[in-house]
Amino acid sequence: MNIIPAIDLQSGRCVRLTQGDFGQQKIYDVDPVAIAKRYELEGAHYLHIVDLDGAKEGQPMNVHVIQNIRQAVSMFIEVGGGIRTIETATMYLSMGIDRVIIGTSAIEDEKMLASLINQYHDRIAVGLDVDRQHVMVRGWMKDTKVHLDTVLSKLETIGVETIICTDIQKDGMLEGTNLELYRQLKEKTKMNIIASGGVTTMNEIKELRALNLEGAIIGKALYENRLTLKEVFAC
Repeated sequence: MNIIPAIDLQSGRCVRLTQGDFGQQKIYDVDPVAIAKRYELEGAHYLHIVDLDGAKEGQPMNVHVIQNIRQAVSMFIEVGGGIRTIETATMYLSMGIDRVIIGTSAIEDEKMLASLINQYHDRIAVGLDVDRQHVMVRGWMKDTKVHLDTVLSKLETIGVETIICTDIQKDGMLEGTNLELYRQLKEKTKMNIIASGGVTTMNEIKELRALNLEGAIIGKALYENRLTLKEVFAC
């Protein structure tokens, strides 16, 4: 299982939200490029970047910072947040981003998603942000009223290989992740699953690994020193 540290960007700074609420943010006084370099030095091979401004506004807002990170490290980088057109996805992939994450448009524009999958294959992942089994879009601010199971079936038909599933209720809470959600997902789909939201303890990481997931994203737990990459990789 790949361990994927996360950097969430707002106005060029590293921040973490609580349950996706833009009104509950904590700003960390660290340079995003510096923290990416640190993660790489600590042994990370993957990096998850979210443009929070982009997710809210529907278009990329922190491209220059993401480009600086890309130039500074050799890790596999995936980027999400505000990628709602083929042109935006292509722009990121052209600058050397390894994988882009389609969220809102994966639900609202299946034709666009299918076009991206046909063109870029496994360089496209889908971000499923879930609140009580309903998929949320537009920076987690709109409830689609669509059940997760319905979306999984459609994504498989389109040919999506990897999904990144976040339980919004758990995200940023430092109270643990939703292990049952990922157990259910493993039973329901053959797509690669990356767990996100609330990963806080070594025991959780061991349980996620036992589920044979593709990866687990760790965000706030690293900023708050609940976990260190050294101990995670030692596991």
